[in-house]
Amino acid sequence: MNKKMIVKCLWLPLLALSMTACWDPSDYKNIYIEPVHQSWVFPVVNSSITFKEIVERSGTNTTVETDPATGVFIIVSTDTLHIGEASDQFQLTGSSFNYNLAAPGGLIPGFGTFQASESINRDYEISAGQEIKTIYCESGEMVLDIVNNYYHPVTGMITVKSLKNNANQAYSRNFYLGGMGSNSTDNRPLNGYTIDLYNPSDQTYNIFMIQVDFTITENTSAPTYGGSLNININFNNPGYELMTGKFNKSFSIADQFFFFSVFNSTIMAEQYFANPSLGLDFDNSYGAPLTLGFHKFEVTNNQNEVIPLYNIGTLGPNDLNLSGTNIIPHMNNPNDSPAKTSFILNASNSNIDQVFKKAPNKFIFGPDFTIGDQTNNHNYFIKRNSDISFISNFNIPLNGWATTHLLGDTLMDVQWPKLSENAWLTEDFRVTIQFRITNSLPLNIRFKAVCLNENNGVFEEGYNLVFNEEVDPIDGTVPFVYSANVNSDGIAVDPQTSSLSINLTKDEYDQIVSSPHLLFFYRLTTGGELEQSIKVLSTNAMNVQMILHFSGTINPNDFIK
Repeated sequence: MNKKMIVKCLWLPLLALSMTACWDPSDYKNIYIEPVHQSWVFPVVNSSITFKEIVERSGTNTTVETDPATGVFIIVSTDTLHIGEASDQFQLTGSSFNYNLAAPGGLIPGFGTFQASESINRDYEISAGQEIKTIYCESGEMVLDIVNNYYHPVTGMITVKSLKNNANQAYSRNFYLGGMGSNSTDNRPLNGYTIDLYNPSDQTYNIFMIQVDFTITENTSAPTYGGSLNININFNNPGYELMTGKFNKSFSIADQFFFFSVFNSTIMAEQYFANPSLGLDFDNSYGAPLTLGFHKFEVTNNQNEVIPLYNIGTLGPNDLNLSGTNIIPHMNNPNDSPAKTSFILNASNSNIDQVFKKAPNKFIFGPDFTIGDQTNNHNYFIKRNSDISFISNFNIPLNGWATTHLLGDTLMDVQWPKLSENAWLTEDFRVTIQFRITNSLPLNIRFKAVCLNENNGVFEEGYNLVFNEEVDPIDGTVPFVYSANVNSDGIAVDPQTSSLSINLTKDEYDQIVSSPHLLFFYRLTTGGELEQSIKVLSTNAMNVQMILHFSGTINPNDFIK
């Protein structure tokens, strides 16, 4: 109610009085009106909220789904990672091949012509331990330079047997070099070419092959008959679309993270979920056998506790092995979709149910991969964009118990009505915050708000609002909102209504107004018996009604002075 409305309400009875009585207008300035005690009630909140809405506000990767068979809520949190990119693990580097060809025993005057044909093989190792058969290039350049170091003309043809076009024809080039220092050069983009490193004559791999046929014609006026034919082949910045061969490479990936945002605000927890699980869905776009292991798999929480994950019991074929090897299927054809497989961690094969007692917010793991096997298969392949991607799926049925789950949340830059600016309010002004909550969730809720003052960047506690009236012998609180009654199956069957009023004096209210920030603490515990497993259903919700009741004495004379 604003000042004009208050004045209007006060002057209505005065208007009625003026119509039934007479006084001297000169006495108007001497009128005195007794202070009036007034009350105002403002409804602020009347809404329902489900556990689904509370959880899904915690992060964009978190949703709540319903088990169609039981109606129990399931927290689902997903994250996607791409690791082990082939462009990082299998890189082509620039390579150079240098050849010096000369007549055996040298040239002697009167030789007339000399003809030769030479096939030359050189090792071309892309990566240690790999036996490469074919490289399908998508970028880069081959630079060929042939230099005549004879004083005699040289003609011929070079065939790079390891470089083939789309028609599977080997690159060849004719050359004529008239004398000392003359040269022939070709710059050839590699896009659309393949580099064939398989030597069928002896069935070997990583072999770069050329053939040179040349003829030297005598120059009788040459000052010397010594010399050579120099050939340089450089591959600059080659890039591949596909490589085939036999691969055998192991590599470790830096620590990776899955973030579990449900517990982002948790300060402390002692809880238990009956059957949480972590599913890993792999997409493998490598065309070679792949195995996965881990040198680290652990979780942390907001208290920086580190809790290791480990297996228990006998593992099945789809159980994630944290200390051994997991076999991941591979693609059989470059045009296929990535090969898929799934593994799972649950309470039957690991300690994940114990890990969730500590409200983890980050899963940390260090993967180790091996690509290839011990067979003699040289038809495996790796694409330029091959990688291992996987989706983590956390599934937490809301079936369990909590003896402590303390959350903290800070609301910054709170704007409060500043009642102290209204001089017409006397010091007996009071504010009452009244709540009426109907709770069908099987959760007790305790609540505390701390007003924070900022002093040179340091937050200091000011006035505290403890929304509980009784005292708990353990932590000094009782529920602000009581859990619904819980039956023997852990299901809430009878909603409970809680009412609470918080009274503040004007001075107390002014203390709150002076604090621009609020720190909220929530403590959740499950209803029913101690450590009884409860189930949060899709039908469970909480209805909240809140009103603000302002009361105080108004001195109307402040308006007519």
